[in-house]
Amino acid sequence: MNIINILRSFFSKNNFEFFFKIIFILFLTILIFDPQDTIFKLKAFMFLLIMSCTILYYCIYQLRMKLPLKLVIFPLIFAMSPILSIIENRLFRSAGIFNDLALAKGFLFFLFIIPIYIFRQDLLKNILYLLNLLSALIIFIFYFGLFYEETLFFQNIKNFGDSYQILKVGQRSFSSLHSFFQVYYVSSPLLLISLAYYSGSFFSYHSKNLFTFLLLLLSFFGLICSGTKSNYVCAFLIPASFLIFYSAKNYKLISAVILSVTSILYKFRDLFLINSNSNFDTANHIKLNLLHEYSSIFSNTSTLLWGDGLGRYRFWLAKNSFYFISEWTYLEIIRWFGVFLCLPIFFILGYPFFYFFRNVNESQRLVYLIFAYTFYLLISIVNPLLFSSLGILLLCLVYCEIFSAHNKKKNFWR
Repeated sequence: MNIINILRSFFSKNNFEFFFKIIFILFLTILIFDPQDTIFKLKAFMFLLIMSCTILYYCIYQLRMKLPLKLVIFPLIFAMSPILSIIENRLFRSAGIFNDLALAKGFLFFLFIIPIYIFRQDLLKNILYLLNLLSALIIFIFYFGLFYEETLFFQNIKNFGDSYQILKVGQRSFSSLHSFFQVYYVSSPLLLISLAYYSGSFFSYHSKNLFTFLLLLLSFFGLICSGTKSNYVCAFLIPASFLIFYSAKNYKLISAVILSVTSILYKFRDLFLINSNSNFDTANHIKLNLLHEYSSIFSNTSTLLWGDGLGRYRFWLAKNSFYFISEWTYLEIIRWFGVFLCLPIFFILGYPFFYFFRNVNESQRLVYLIFAYTFYLLISIVNPLLFSSLGILLLCLVYCEIFSAHNKKKNFWR
């Protein structure tokens, strides 16, 4: 007790919480605008600072605070899988080459939900502010590039993005018929969160809010301008899904929405269909050939059951390269950990759906996030997005809403 009193004399609770709020917002800003950690190189430092502040704050002021059991156990289980795999790599797989430490950071990042809960920070509200800025930035660069592509200022933007590997600007060919100008910011898939939130907010109420609709359009065009197939599809499907979800008895409207979305996707069907004879479809063709490689990998019973080791390099014939990860996210989890060790990971990824269907009317915000989470998991099937800091940030966001809704306390988030 004497030590705690001494610490309290040095650290005022209000000042402590204010300091945490500042580093919390700075950390989120770095995550979204410097996702590759190439500009400031502060991601790891900020995470350790946040965790250190949380431990200190909890010991000084919140020892009596009861944390939900799942809040502690789920992140620990999620973190234990890569740790066990790293130990196994070092002890029993010394002949292989691994990038396990880099991948383990994503799993450890799930611990971020603990300081968010203890300090009661509204993660969703803060992320929405930053995603609105990201959408506006993408749209600005997109339209500036369309009209002033040859200017020195635009070339500097392009060179900056290439140098720090956070932004790709220029024409992208999807097929012999379709070529689009794109401004792909690495964190743009997170715009699914803001699009889902504003779509749900707009379509769930009878009195439509113009400001909410404008924010919906901001996220929609942010995804469109970012220029990937996944972002294109989600930009149309997310609002359509909410319109159908909140118009369950309006069969004419539902039919019109389904017909419209289907017509748009059919119009651009050659963007998504695999054509092995097309020079513009190399990426899809590689992904298809990778599936054949996985059938060969999992034919080895030992690899199937116990895994090949987290981040183990292998020569991928389809890509003609030696690398530690492929685009097939969920098959990679099985390759890394094996069937037994990957089960807890898949359980934690799937638990939000179990909770949602049992408590569908508990939180309107959770409804919006489940839609965003579902689409993010779907696009992660063939994109290595899930176990980056951005993917785990979305997972943290969903779990924060689950624990806050389960808390039953009004205005839980500050």
